[in-house]
Amino acid sequence: PKAFCNLPWQMTAADGTLRWLEISGRPILDGYGSFVSYRGAGHDITERVERETALREREARMRAIVTTAADGILTIDTEGLITDFNPAAERLFGYGAAEAVGSSIAILIPEPQASRLDGSIVEYLRLGKPGVIGVTREIVCRRRDGATFPAELSVAEFLVGEQRFFTGIVHDLSERKRHEDRQRLLIGEL
Repeated sequence: PKAFCNLPWQMTAADGTLRWLEISGRPILDGYGSFVSYRGAGHDITERVERETALREREARMRAIVTTAADGILTIDTEGLITDFNPAAERLFGYGAAEAVGSSIAILIPEPQASRLDGSIVEYLRLGKPGVIGVTREIVCRRRDGATFPAELSVAEFLVGEQRFFTGIVHDLSERKRHEDRQRLLIGEL
């Protein structure tokens, strides 16, 4: 028999509620080295298990929201490298997530806007000037095939521990711009 440590067990308490216990112990041997029994202790970890379960459920909900969103959602680090790329971003830009992650944000934006965006991030990090952070604005984006399209970009900052990231939400404005152009043309004909 071996010592055991930190084994979670679900037990029913005297009042009928389910509780989680963390059990640790070691074998008790007789004078000849033969196993007699185990000696152990346990403590109630129900609150910790419930917090961990709630956190896992929250993370699953957040993943589902990002995965099923209609708009492209991507995150970049302070170096301007893509760290996350949702399925809508894959459809919008034509890059697979595995291909986009680790690449520069510049692959998604034509020049000169790509340089201005990089400069805005650097300026924000160095001087705290908002630039594109916290502002929704229209930009031109570039698909994998080189085609460009008008988009609305919203950028927000978040921290994971000490590490800073930026989330970009990209909404394709192509259809709206076509409608606006058609409306202008019809008004011009009137």
